[in-house]
Amino acid sequence: MIKNMISFESRKAEIKFADTIARKAHGAYPHISSSMLLNRINRGSGFNKYEAANCSAEFRKINSKIDDLRASTCYAPDYYYTLIHELKGQRVGNCYEEALLAKFIGKLNGIKNIFAGNIFFNDTKNNSEHNIDHVVAFITDKKDKINGEFYFKNKDAIIIDPWLGIVDYASNYFKKLQTQFRGFFKNIPETDSYNRFINPNSLTPEEYRQYMAYSKARYVFKILPFPDSATKNETLERYKKNFPELLTNKK
Repeated sequence: MIKNMISFESRKAEIKFADTIARKAHGAYPHISSSMLLNRINRGSGFNKYEAANCSAEFRKINSKIDDLRASTCYAPDYYYTLIHELKGQRVGNCYEEALLAKFIGKLNGIKNIFAGNIFFNDTKNNSEHNIDHVVAFITDKKDKINGEFYFKNKDAIIIDPWLGIVDYASNYFKKLQTQFRGFFKNIPETDSYNRFINPNSLTPEEYRQYMAYSKARYVFKILPFPDSATKNETLERYKKNFPELLTNKK
């Protein structure tokens, strides 16, 4: 289990509700994460050689189960039903499964503007783009996208990361990735980053001036969401009956 799940003092209802989604996505169906185990192996975590060898073997076993899980759900006609069934049966899952489950829980509880996607960052100095190999869910009211990509500023989006146990506004979330959680991922830049996600075409003159000042920073984070398939109301009602443990009782 993740021990750093954050307890929020904020009274903002949207953050509290997003936190509930994250907790359900991580804990509704107990499972083991091969990525978290690999992270412990790579960071040492106090293992002796014998324990590290056992953990490495366990990682390969869990990872194989996750591969099977994804293969069985990828083309399933009822994706979420199959995902939950496999999570219950295999009891394994990584950030991908938790983020998609968070998106599903949000949809079940009436949030239409919730998405899930991969995190990337751009290295403006070398004109290159890097996938950090991590998936999160996020809630946003923004309509503007550039080439299908969301660019956020300040509090335009709430990031839901059940795998790390973080729920926060986009700008705060990416700062945390660069500091306390930097060692969890590949390619994360340490400093000199621009964490505000902005569509320059939608800015006021003052915002544009600030954007141009910040845009000289070397690194820019973004999220590329997965295609969002519409979920019929009658299907949602069936899901609610089948998975009442995922309802938040939000009024």
